[in-house]
Amino acid sequence: MANDVRARIHSRERLADLEAMPGPIYVIGLSVGAAIALGLAADQPKRISKVVAYTPLLKLYDPMVERYIELAGPLDMYEKSWHPGEAFPVGALTAAARYGTFVREPGNIKALKNVPTWMVLTENEDAASIPTNEDFFNKIGGTDVGHRLYKYSASDLVPHPLAEPNVKSQGMTNRFWQSLYQETFRFLTTGDFDPSNMDTVEQDLNLPQVAPLKS
Repeated sequence: MANDVRARIHSRERLADLEAMPGPIYVIGLSVGAAIALGLAADQPKRISKVVAYTPLLKLYDPMVERYIELAGPLDMYEKSWHPGEAFPVGALTAAARYGTFVREPGNIKALKNVPTWMVLTENEDAASIPTNEDFFNKIGGTDVGHRLYKYSASDLVPHPLAEPNVKSQGMTNRFWQSLYQETFRFLTTGDFDPSNMDTVEQDLNLPQVAPLKS
């Protein structure tokens, strides 16, 4: 629980840094970062104009994995990260799961109904619970109140770290990352997105073009 509190305090501090900036404030995050983005918007719904949540970790995808983490976390065990040579403490996932529970509390769900949110999921999930995310989306009001949701199909071979084009997970990378970035821009500027531009390597010529990765 202490990690939950620190995450909220840190987010509020970063938000305070933006007080002098004009215009709307958007929050975007991936995985645990997406859960924090949702939590911050629920905490400050009058300051946050829109949320983009890529595969938010609101609950772990597998009850067996969740049980393992609850048992192994206090043992200070480490798991491999997406990035080669990096690892993270299993206990961090315990804190993430608890933070996800906080985000799903009724008061936060009520607050998020008024903050336009775009959730992007993938069927090739190895961290976040898809049913939990879809249920959360419906509870905050779904498309009827202006929220949007997109889910990459299993055949798209898009992994959980779908917003990081240079990261390989489960032997997959998101080759559609440029169109994902374009549609993120579209949602933040119009409140909507074009599903037909999501699972394509081509970019919409009517939107700002996203440069390729530098070799």
